[in-house]
Amino acid sequence: MYNKLCLTDILSLPVCFQKLIFKKPKLDFSFQKHCGDYIERFCSSSPETARECLTDLLRNKDKPGSVHSDLNIRAKCRDILLNREEEAAKYWQLNPGLATHCKNPIDEHCSSEKILAGEQGREGVVIYCLENVLAHRPELVPKPCAKQIRKLAAKSATDYRLSAHLAKVCENEILTKCSTENDKPRGEGSVIKCLKKNLKFLDKVNSAPCVKAVINLVVLARHDVHVDPSLFQSCLVDLRKVCPYVLPGEGRLLQCLLTQYKSGHEMSPQCKLDLQSRMDMWETIAKMNPGMASALEVAHAVMHSRARTSIASMFLTFIAVIFLFGCMSGRRCRCRKKRGADKKAY
Repeated sequence: MYNKLCLTDILSLPVCFQKLIFKKPKLDFSFQKHCGDYIERFCSSSPETARECLTDLLRNKDKPGSVHSDLNIRAKCRDILLNREEEAAKYWQLNPGLATHCKNPIDEHCSSEKILAGEQGREGVVIYCLENVLAHRPELVPKPCAKQIRKLAAKSATDYRLSAHLAKVCENEILTKCSTENDKPRGEGSVIKCLKKNLKFLDKVNSAPCVKAVINLVVLARHDVHVDPSLFQSCLVDLRKVCPYVLPGEGRLLQCLLTQYKSGHEMSPQCKLDLQSRMDMWETIAKMNPGMASALEVAHAVMHSRARTSIASMFLTFIAVIFLFGCMSGRRCRCRKKRGADKKAY
């Protein structure tokens, strides 16, 4: 098994062993040793995905309403889980969702990055390339792959270390602008919030790669509110109140929130504050970089066009149902008249 995996990954040998233990968690000795009792307790039904199961538990246990809020995972197990998650953020092959659903988009749009991915210091370039394509040319990315990319982007918004490329290109900016936030507990998204807040103060030349990486996250969040966990949490009650029948995905939830906010609908103060701050940030980005502004407009247009398509489809379906009902009713009426005429003739 090990030799077979190494041979198939001959161009990316640094990830050969990692891929082996990611595919087979039972072979991950450290993980089994320090997290074995948690696996048995919470994830015994899915041993092949035990790592993802425990990582999700770790990430969500402190959220409101969690049934595991009193669970205290040992530091050694927690460190291993976070370390493995960071490793998966470096190499797309270690992420089952990307490996399954994004292979074709990677070959078509990120082939050069795929070649460079094995080089030292180039970790995360393939995943960043996918994010970049989805942010600027969403029509090129199939929905299953787009879902996986947004899922990763949402995670990196809560912990910048889960975006290997952003963590590298923003290393200096984090040290100089967000060192205090970097000392806060992981999972709160403090560093990403800080970088977004300081976008307009970053040097356009020296910080250009960092600015682009952060803006990509902003554009992806324009597509899907779940990629902005902070906004999603502050507006969760409002989503249930003013957008209860809006289906998630393709920007519909965010567009509903924006529509309600602009129309003056009653909303929670924090949600309104966060929505306004996002609108201000989009305006700042438009002034900083017209190219990025067009990307935001693409996201906005995609949301509207898909919403219009959905509404049109519903309307046409409604008309078709009425038409079919009319045809069937007319046919029944004609049948009754014919039977009546036949009876009279008889």
